[in-house]
Amino acid sequence: MIRNLLCAAAALAAGLASLSAQAENFRIGDRAPDYLGQDYAGNPVRLSDAPGKVTVVTFWATWCAPCLQELPVLESIQESVGKDRFRVIGVNFQESRATFNDTNKSLSKFQMTFSYDAGGAIAKQFGINSIPHMYIVDGQGRIVDIHVGYGPEMADALGREIDKLVGERPAPPPKPLGPTSTAYEIRH
Repeated sequence: MIRNLLCAAAALAAGLASLSAQAENFRIGDRAPDYLGQDYAGNPVRLSDAPGKVTVVTFWATWCAPCLQELPVLESIQESVGKDRFRVIGVNFQESRATFNDTNKSLSKFQMTFSYDAGGAIAKQFGINSIPHMYIVDGQGRIVDIHVGYGPEMADALGREIDKLVGERPAPPPKPLGPTSTAYEIRH
C-alpha cells in the first residue's frame, strides 16, 4: 500500500498530468516498431501479423495497479469492436519470464495478445519511462495517439477514440473498481 502511494506520488511529481503525451522516441504520425516481443508460447508478436487492424499496444506489469485496471477495459473494447477490426497487445514490462508465464493463468480468459519484452529492449525503443503507457496504432502501422497513465475516467474517451478509428461504436467498457492511480514512474 505504501509502495503504491509512493510510486503514485513519484509519478505525479514526474508530470503525468498529461493523459495524451509524446514519447521520447516516437511521435504521433511515426511508424510503430513491428516486433513487440514473444507470446506465452515463445512465438514472435508483430504488428504486421494483422495488417489493416487498429491496434492498441500497452505496456504493463503485474505490480502496476493502474495497468491491471486498464487491461479489462481494453479487453472489453476489443470484444465489443471485434478482433477482426481491432486488437490489443499488452507488452509485459520489466518482469521475469516466470512472472510473465504465471500471468497466463490469471489472464487466460482474455482474448487480447500478451507479449514478453525480454530485457526491456522494446520498452527502450518506444521510450517508455512510466506505465501504463499506451500507443494507438492505425491499420497502416502509424501511431495516432499516445496515452500515459490510466484512470477510470479515461474509459469512455478511449472507447470514442477507437470508435473513430474503426468506424463502429464499442459498448461502454466496464468501470474498474479501486483507486484512480494514473501510473508509476520507472527508475532505471
